[in-house]
Amino acid sequence: MVRHEVQASWRKSKHCEGGSCVEVQARAGLVAVRDGDNPSGPPVVFTPDGWRSFTARAKRAFDAGSVLPGQG
Repeated sequence: MVRHEVQASWRKSKHCEGGSCVEVQARAGLVAVRDGDNPSGPPVVFTPDGWRSFTARAKRAFDAGSVLPGQG
C-alpha cells in the first residue's frame, strides 16, 4: 500500500501586504506558524489552546495601542 501524506497549505492573512507576514498551518491537532519571508526556517508550533491564548493576547496588545507599526 502506498501512503500519500497530505500537505496542508500555509495561509497568510488577507490583510497581509508587502510580504512581511507570518504564515499559519493547521497540522495533526497543532498550529504551526512560520516567517513568510523565510519559509524554509523552523516553524513555531502551538497547541490549539496555546494558539487561541497567543492570538487573544496579541489582539489585546494591538487594540490597546501598545504595539505600533514599524516598532518591533
